[in-house]
Amino acid sequence: MKLAKPLLIVAFVFSGFATLTYEMSWMRRLVSLFGVTYPAITTILTVFMGGIAAGSLVAGRLIDRVRLSPLVAFIGLELFLGLYGQVFPYALSGVEGIYLWSAEWGPDSLAFQTALHFVFGSVILLPPTLASGATLPVVCKAFVQSDEDIGRGVSWMYGGNLLGATLGCYVTTFFTIGLFGFPATAWTGTGANLCAALLGGLALWRFGTPTTTAEVVVSSDEAGAWTPRATVVAVAYLTVGFAALAIEILWTRCFSQFGFNPSTFVFGLILTTFLLGHGAGSWVVYPVLQRRVSPERLFTGLIGLMGLCSGLAILAMLPRVGTMDAVVTLRRLSLVLPLERALLLFPAVFMPAVCTGALFPLASQLAIRGVGGLGQGVGSLAALSTVGGIAGSFLTGFLFMPWLGAVACLVLVTGMLLVVAVWCRYTLEGEPDPARKSPVRPMVVLAAVFAGLALLAPPHAHMILFDGEEVLKFTEGRNSSTVVLRHPTHGKTMLIHGERVAGGGSDPGLLVALHPEARMAVVMGVGSGLVTLDALRQESLDEVWGVDIDGELLDMVQFMRGQEAAVMSTEKFRFFENDGRHFLLTSTNQYDILINDAALYAWYLELSTLEFNKLARSRLKPGGLYAGRLHMWRISNDAFKREVATFLAVFPNATMWKLSDDIGMLVGRAGDEPIRVQRHSRVQVRRDLPELWYSTEQLHAVAEGAKLITDDHPLHLPHTFLQEDRYPLIEYTEPVEINEFHPAPFERESAREQGGGPVPRAEQIPPEAAPGDR
Repeated sequence: MKLAKPLLIVAFVFSGFATLTYEMSWMRRLVSLFGVTYPAITTILTVFMGGIAAGSLVAGRLIDRVRLSPLVAFIGLELFLGLYGQVFPYALSGVEGIYLWSAEWGPDSLAFQTALHFVFGSVILLPPTLASGATLPVVCKAFVQSDEDIGRGVSWMYGGNLLGATLGCYVTTFFTIGLFGFPATAWTGTGANLCAALLGGLALWRFGTPTTTAEVVVSSDEAGAWTPRATVVAVAYLTVGFAALAIEILWTRCFSQFGFNPSTFVFGLILTTFLLGHGAGSWVVYPVLQRRVSPERLFTGLIGLMGLCSGLAILAMLPRVGTMDAVVTLRRLSLVLPLERALLLFPAVFMPAVCTGALFPLASQLAIRGVGGLGQGVGSLAALSTVGGIAGSFLTGFLFMPWLGAVACLVLVTGMLLVVAVWCRYTLEGEPDPARKSPVRPMVVLAAVFAGLALLAPPHAHMILFDGEEVLKFTEGRNSSTVVLRHPTHGKTMLIHGERVAGGGSDPGLLVALHPEARMAVVMGVGSGLVTLDALRQESLDEVWGVDIDGELLDMVQFMRGQEAAVMSTEKFRFFENDGRHFLLTSTNQYDILINDAALYAWYLELSTLEFNKLARSRLKPGGLYAGRLHMWRISNDAFKREVATFLAVFPNATMWKLSDDIGMLVGRAGDEPIRVQRHSRVQVRRDLPELWYSTEQLHAVAEGAKLITDDHPLHLPHTFLQEDRYPLIEYTEPVEINEFHPAPFERESAREQGGGPVPRAEQIPPEAAPGDR
């Protein structure tokens, strides 16, 4: 009997590992279909968490009433989850066509798109999330044997599950997907489920059911399941769930200013830190403190401490960063965090998570009457917290953050937690006393104080600013934070998600010279607007469309560029708030020129795969051109070869043109016609066109034998960028004049180079018959 409990704890660790493995990998696959916009990601998270909440609530009620061993139910749930881990890709393929047809022909509105994401996300995610949510009340029912052991038992199981989830989130986000691909990642989750089922089966077979309550029918109505304090505990815990997910979302936005790919890697870092703190709170903090502090006082104190830590983190964020030297450990994960900002992870994310992790077993101890209603109690509390989290995530992302800004929302969440702590102090601690003062006055005063602080807080405090920089305009959108700065010597600069955007990653003039009959161009990734404005200046183009996930960006570009941006207000230009992949997936049009000028993280992670290149080619008219930039000196030799090989697999006639010493532009044509500059009566060819860097033959020589980048096997970012570079992975460095030449990756010695010498540059290979009449 004693050995059965450790087996169950280890089994639930494996279960948590599998759950987060699936969540992080399924999230990546779903956003490739639904889009990487914040509303799409939030809707997916809402469906995921909603399924877990419903599973916890229903399973908790059933396991108290049915004549079924909780261990048998746990084993069945784990086997189902392991099977669904392998079925998921087929389920996604099954709904893809219907979803794309609906998105293509439905109205182009946020409400309709969100409804589509919710419906199709539910079809795919509800079966596994219902089962995943059911595991917590079921396994707690099997583990806890006495009324006195409710808090400690829930603490052991919940903490073990969270620590497994921490490991699953970290390994999946930063290693498994990039190193081995999505199929192997799915087998990792399935293997963890099978291990959990095996350990549960061993506990059942060898040591018997570790609780006697599962062998009889237990009847527990609402009055019998809950203590008199349950209502206060439930309301407070619902609010804590709201605040916890709001904090997670808001700090993901704040830390996205300093990391690579905010939709994936920063979110993975925040979630890993949050889960680690959550597990530590349940497994360490609660068992230690519950022996020394009364449960009621501890409950109130943890909520108050959560609010104080959040407030401290806001204050610590206000000073400007003094140095851009990144933390080495995080840099190796493709995250660029300066030390003073990386330290904010502790008060901003880890400590609030410790508090919420300790609050769950504490709430179970305070609210659940006995083991007879344990399943219902644990399931209901877990569902309450999850429902609060759904509300916190959805309302914060869709409404509060775009309306008030991330910093103001953090201030308000801090105030909300302190108000709830005051309310619990008056209503939860001690016996009811009619003579006791009402908590209304201090609660109103606190709420008013923090509302005022939210109005006074600088909205751009989470952006990296340097001495001498003046903020001219700032906006907080659904998908990013954007600011226009003026530097004393470098003039205006635009920061989008912390990236200092200079523009010039593509050359529309060259593309018009390569395709003089082009009438229409699409620029995916408007950024600072430089490339888009260049395209609009091409007189031969009748239409130019701009696509960007930041809907507020258009106003910022017009503010930054002044009179130059007036052409964006003409009928020649049309703007779409969308990401590049989703725009092309749901489009029926064909275009003369497609320019992929998206941010670095989008290009290297999402918009350079074989599937995306095929999608781009399918949207080109006969003879149309597709162009994408490559930041040469940033990436390793192997990554460069794979990028080129993947491009050539779809555009075998591709060439590469030199835009600067460190940026090249790959150009491919739909059709077999070679790519060359052509004279045409409609087009005045510039004299300063970029030089040809690689001919088609030279590109094929460079890419020979390289593996292709696919949606199933994307680039592994920690092995993509050269860690010896002193510059960050995204360009938020202090503006300086950089005069030194940065050689291309294939001219450098790299510690990761797998044999072979450096590949020569195009200038070093005498082109036998360079295309074009340059």
